[in-house]
Amino acid sequence: MNHLIPTTLFYYFFVISGLITSGCGNSVDSVGELNVAETWQLQAFEGENVTFLEPDGDGLLIGTGEGLFHLNDGQFFNLGLKEYELRGAVRLKGDDLLAAVRTPDFSSGDVTIFKRRDGQSSWEPFLNDYGGEEKNTFIFTLKSLTPISDTLIATASGPLIARSINGGKSWKVMNGHKWGGYGGLGALNSPDTLHKRNVWAGGVSGISSARLLKSTDYGETWKNVTAGLSNGTEAVAYDVISDINDPGLVLVGLGGSFAAANNVKKSNDGGETWETALAETGIHAFARSITNPEVIYAGGRDASTKLFFAFTTDFGETWEKEIFGEGPSVITTNDLEVLMIDGKEVLFLATDQGLFSYTLEN
Repeated sequence: MNHLIPTTLFYYFFVISGLITSGCGNSVDSVGELNVAETWQLQAFEGENVTFLEPDGDGLLIGTGEGLFHLNDGQFFNLGLKEYELRGAVRLKGDDLLAAVRTPDFSSGDVTIFKRRDGQSSWEPFLNDYGGEEKNTFIFTLKSLTPISDTLIATASGPLIARSINGGKSWKVMNGHKWGGYGGLGALNSPDTLHKRNVWAGGVSGISSARLLKSTDYGETWKNVTAGLSNGTEAVAYDVISDINDPGLVLVGLGGSFAAANNVKKSNDGGETWETALAETGIHAFARSITNPEVIYAGGRDASTKLFFAFTTDFGETWEKEIFGEGPSVITTNDLEVLMIDGKEVLFLATDQGLFSYTLEN
């Protein structure tokens, strides 16, 4: 998930915070232990922008503005790439890792994908034909269709959707006329882990309104289901989650600079029509309860500016919120994930001020 809430297209294309230098860190040292003794807890990376959380079978891959980390068996490990802002990481079949990084130039041909082979500590450039003849290698998000898979979806500017079915050895543009170009950004990249044929992608269009596309054939073909989503309001579509039984029931998290843009939309017909399910709350990420998959958690930017998560037990008909009143202010949650630790669900919140957790007692 992405934490930016831009107000104009100009902001998207020309305000890129944090210049990125070259080089790949190779450290695998432990950088701290997990602590879930309290209900709310700052776990790690205090003051840093934590961009995403990605389950990888035995823990979480954690993207930050200072490289890639792994949470495994209660320990945080530094996996390197410390000179980069991470935009996505996936574990491939065979345990190799692939990581996508953000650079300030949309079309320079910079290396934006790296590979770390199983058993090694160094990273190697792994662009292959990503970027095509245009050499537009900018990548906004990288996801695999399942937690460990060689079928990958990448989103970029345009917004462009690219797919690899061989672990990044080759790429094909699946939606968009060419690599790169302008007219929007792909902030949203959401494979449906329950209904595995379905993938959602999009973000924002060239006129700064939310854009949403869906695929029902593993990313082979795409349909635009944007109509009625933001009703012309400047907004970004950040994440999608489906009902456990019905893939046509979906929630979309929206965010923006205006109050009307911050909400959750719900569709009962696979995106053909939309209605507001939660108003005045910017939502950037969803997560599903492990013990009760009908419970959906959501996080983003609340009007209170405090750290929070919202949750629903009836797929968006009603919502409750848990706010960290003693926590930091003016904070945005970029991503959410749930792990089982010592028999309890722990909700992890990747924010622009560090990695937080909430231990769910019930």
